[in-house]
Amino acid sequence: MRILSLQPGTPYDMVLASELNDIDSHSTSERLSTMPECISLLRSPLGQTVRLQSLAPLHPSLRRRLTDMGIDEGSIIRLKKISLLGGPIVIECNGQLVGLRQNQVKQLEVVPTWT
Repeated sequence: MRILSLQPGTPYDMVLASELNDIDSHSTSERLSTMPECISLLRSPLGQTVRLQSLAPLHPSLRRRLTDMGIDEGSIIRLKKISLLGGPIVIECNGQLVGLRQNQVKQLEVVPTWT
């Protein structure tokens, strides 16, 4: 950023008009569209690390069991194994493996991590 003038009494530093146009050209909706979307854990690729966004859609008793095991909103999890013919799905969180039903995994909302 280059400063054009620093006159006393000026409330803000002045920057080049082209830089201002670049900043203003990105609307709020464009900035929000670059934020990662929540997807179902079942739709994430096998082995990819994701961050758990929400446990809200789950049944309260299952939500309680998962939080007791340390799987809470914001936890980093990985889809380890998908069984054939709609069988259980294995996820990894905090070094432990947990098997869940496919309809339960569909309800888990996650966002991809870039680490």
